[in-house]
Amino acid sequence: MVARTAMVTFLVLLFLMIPGSSAESAEDLPLIPVVYYGDISCAHCDTVVDGLIPALEEQYDVAFEVEAYDVLQPAQESAARARLAELGLSYRVPPVLLVGNNAYQGNYAIDKHLPEEVQHYLWFGEFRPFERTLSETRHPSARPIADEGPTSPGDPGVLRYFWGVGCPYCELAAPFIDRLERDYPDIRVERYEVFRSREHHDTFRETLAWYGSSSTAVPQIFFEDQGWVGFSDRVMREAEEAVQGHRRSTPGRAGTPEAVELPVFGTIQAGSIPVVAMTAAIAFVDGFNPCSLWVLTLLLGLIAHTRSRRRIMVVGGVFLLVTAGIYGLFMLGLLSVFALAGNALSLRILVGLIAVTMGLINVKDYFLFKRGISLTIPDRFKRRITSGSRLVATATAGTMGLMAMTALFAAGIAIVELPCTAGFPVIWSRYVTTTITARGTFYALLGLYLLVYLLLEIMIVAAALYTMGRISFSERQARPIKLVGGAIMMSLGVFYVIDPDMASTLAGVGQIFLVAILGAAVAAGAARGAERLAGRTIGRPSPRRQPGPADP
Repeated sequence: MVARTAMVTFLVLLFLMIPGSSAESAEDLPLIPVVYYGDISCAHCDTVVDGLIPALEEQYDVAFEVEAYDVLQPAQESAARARLAELGLSYRVPPVLLVGNNAYQGNYAIDKHLPEEVQHYLWFGEFRPFERTLSETRHPSARPIADEGPTSPGDPGVLRYFWGVGCPYCELAAPFIDRLERDYPDIRVERYEVFRSREHHDTFRETLAWYGSSSTAVPQIFFEDQGWVGFSDRVMREAEEAVQGHRRSTPGRAGTPEAVELPVFGTIQAGSIPVVAMTAAIAFVDGFNPCSLWVLTLLLGLIAHTRSRRRIMVVGGVFLLVTAGIYGLFMLGLLSVFALAGNALSLRILVGLIAVTMGLINVKDYFLFKRGISLTIPDRFKRRITSGSRLVATATAGTMGLMAMTALFAAGIAIVELPCTAGFPVIWSRYVTTTITARGTFYALLGLYLLVYLLLEIMIVAAALYTMGRISFSERQARPIKLVGGAIMMSLGVFYVIDPDMASTLAGVGQIFLVAILGAAVAAGAARGAERLAGRTIGRPSPRRQPGPADP
């Protein structure tokens, strides 16, 4: 009852957090002053002022006070360099945004760190302390560049892009250059505006002389020993092929996959592999659901007495399909709600608290099984479940009737057992909606989740078909499952709140799960040592109650 009430409360809070109209006046909103050096006439640069800042104002209920300067004016570029020099930083690439104690250069750094500055200010009442590494403009997975100073034409791994204000073909080329920088983080992209900056124009002439080119038209792209004038499909194709050739020839990069082909789910780009890994890992742990495993083994054990493989196959198959289908609908609902709710910090904290709380309850069950609040099937339902299992196992109906009875029984079970591990789909759904935007990818990841989630139960049904014997599942198996699952749920919740970008790399995903597994191992070892001293072993039913098939 407590678990279902908590789930209802959680869903209500989610709907209340969906952005809507606010009665709070602009004068009452927290004020965040920023200094912005960008190309005010450039649509690409102006996405900060006209796109990112208004979106953050709506999302966090804050007001920005923007002091904007045209960085392509020599005097303003000099001012930006001076402001950066005060922080011990060098000018690299526009746009430049100064907020609080830090300065961010380039759209990637601004898009990544400005929301974090706002969250830190709202949470602690002050901006983040100065950190030199936060001014990094490249994607975090980019390889280190030994010389961060000036480069020369033709340097390995350096792409030079020359453009001019008001050039229509430059406007078309800018998104392509951005994509190259995003998709190939091991290259260094340098942008030079040549119409207003004398320094950039001199660099342009130096580069043309090195390549032996006489054309001063823009845009022009240079990468290692190749160059392209203008912008077209041919230029895009050839420039990207050159970048790919550099990646294949770079030591340590050979054999690095651009994409991974998955059966049924199609091609997954390399940048999405951490999302796939996180999905598979959470689903695998979620598959060790004590509630579902108890019901399934109880049902198959009763059917085994009939010695009918056909009945095991029909009942087991329908049971898995129906329970997975209802679980999938629940997760699809969460995905829809989270997609509407936006990226509010309060929602992130709420989801993290839900995961940590449910994880703590599961860890508690390892030490004090079913004492106090427990995410298990309530005792009042167990007699009904046992009776229903016996009815399905011994029913004399035909195949269609048996399938219908099993489907109704499985639907009821899916609803009753939902609170057992609901923390996993909650944290996964929230993670996916903040990482993936394509609806088709949502469905593909949901399908992958359900497939991995069912693997253990599919193996149990297969084992029952092969052995025709009873597979038991009791409190003794449920306790360690709850300990490990609870620890992982807590780790996911904590890291999601304090560092949601941790799961953006495979190493980060591994660290989240490694911390949880090590924590569970330490807790289990310490508990067993203490229990040996006390003369009782954790993981076995208490001597005050008789173990039976309905223990979990």
